[in-house]
Amino acid sequence: MPLISILRCGFILTTRRSKCTTLTGAFTFSVASDTCANSTGKERDTESGNDYFGARYYASTMGRFLTPDWSAKVAPVPYAKLDDPQSLNLYSYVRNNPLSKVDKDGHCSAPSVGKGQIGVCIDLYIQAKTINLVGQGDGRGPAANDPKATYREEIQLAIDPKSGSVSIVKSDPGVSKALGGLFSNKGGDETGLSTPTQDKNGTTHFTVNNEALNGLHDLPGAPKDSIKTTINMDVTSEGKVGIEGGVRTAYPSMEIYSYSPSGQSTTILQMQEHNPSDLANQNQQIPQVAPQ
Repeated sequence: MPLISILRCGFILTTRRSKCTTLTGAFTFSVASDTCANSTGKERDTESGNDYFGARYYASTMGRFLTPDWSAKVAPVPYAKLDDPQSLNLYSYVRNNPLSKVDKDGHCSAPSVGKGQIGVCIDLYIQAKTINLVGQGDGRGPAANDPKATYREEIQLAIDPKSGSVSIVKSDPGVSKALGGLFSNKGGDETGLSTPTQDKNGTTHFTVNNEALNGLHDLPGAPKDSIKTTINMDVTSEGKVGIEGGVRTAYPSMEIYSYSPSGQSTTILQMQEHNPSDLANQNQQIPQVAPQ
C-alpha cells in the first residue's frame, strides 16, 4: 500500500512510494520505490531535504519557499492581486491555501486556482530545435505539466464556472535566442480578454486575443511578423472547457490545456507547426472543440 506523506502544516504531499527517508518535521519514515518524489510529486534533494519545484526550492520543514517568487517580466510584487493579501507573500505556498490549490512549478500562477475554479493554459511554442539554421526553437512536443518547457508565448487563465468570472493570471512572451544563445532577448506581447457572458444553461463564453513578437525581430534574417491568436472559448457550469473557433497565425505550434483545482490536466487542443514561412499566414482557422 502506498504511504501518504503529511507536511507539518497538515496537507497531503504524496501518495507515491519512496526509497528516501522523508523528514516531515513531525516524524521520519522509509518506504520502497524507484523515485524520491515528495511534495506534489516533486523531487526531494537528499542532502538539503528541500523539494525542487523548477523555479525554486521549497523547504517542507519550514512550510515555505527558500527564495521569493519571481516573474520573467519584472514586477515589484510578481503575480500580486491587491484584493488577496496572501498574494503579497512571495515565500508562501499557493497563498497559504494548500487544501484547495497546487503549485506545479514554484510560481504562484501555474495556473494557481482556488476552490471551485479551473485553470486554462495556452502555449505557443516552436517544436523545431533550430529555425533557419541560426535561430533557436523550443525543441519539444506537447507538454501539459513540464516546468522546464520553454515557449514563445504562454497565457494562463483562472475561471469560476459558477459565477462566470475569467481572469488572466499570466501573459508571458518567451525569450528569443540565436546562435546557441549568443543573442538573446525577451519578446513582447499584448493579451486581451473579452467580457465573459453566461447563457441560460450556465455556460460561460469569452474570447482571448494575443499578439506576440519575436524578441530578436530586429536582427537581419529574423522573422518580422508577430504571432496573432484569437480564441473563442466556452466553459460549462461543470467546468468543462471547449473551443467555439477562432483564428491564428499558422506558426508556431499551439497547445491548450485545462486544469482542475488539484492540478490534473486535460488536453483541449493541439495544433502543430509546419514551416517558419507560415508566419505570413495569419488567418489559419482554429477548429471547434466540444467541452471536455
